[in-house]
Amino acid sequence: MSAPTSDVLRAQITKAIEAKREITVNDLFRVLKNEVPALSEEMLVRQIENLQSQGVVSLEDVATESSFVVFLSKWELNADFYLLLGLMLAAGFCLYLGPSQYPYVVGEWVLGLVFVFLAPGYATMTNFPSRIFPPLETVLISVGLSVVIAMFLGVMLSVFAGGISLNSSMLALSGYTLVFGFVGRWRKYRSS
Repeated sequence: MSAPTSDVLRAQITKAIEAKREITVNDLFRVLKNEVPALSEEMLVRQIENLQSQGVVSLEDVATESSFVVFLSKWELNADFYLLLGLMLAAGFCLYLGPSQYPYVVGEWVLGLVFVFLAPGYATMTNFPSRIFPPLETVLISVGLSVVIAMFLGVMLSVFAGGISLNSSMLALSGYTLVFGFVGRWRKYRSS
């Protein structure tokens, strides 16, 4: 496979930048690598430096978050994590504080099933880079992982905690979800 010419690479870079407006060099490399498999990082950097010296593009340093707490405060970076926490809190609220009458019990069941069959697996999936799986596959794998995790935690509770109860199950699933959710956020923070 031959290397792209300077003019072709320049046209592809400007096209990608115009489409996204703001893009990191790493993301630009990933986008162009799909279109031009022979592209190397050195070629891209040289071309971007030429474009910058000609005033076609401007480069800025991407600010990294100063602390993990500041990173967690960024809603746009952690929306899935906050939705996961909201699901866990809503399920706990309905379970422990909600009324036990007919119309409300349906909400408890729905939130409880969504929590059990989605939260632990999704918290586990956040520990993998997001570019590995598309969103639909992430949700489907999360459901499968949640079933396996719930069964594993159930066995551990029956062996070590003296039995499975509603309180111990909720505590185990919530604890697992919190720990793996925070570990996933930490990994995302460290990679940014």
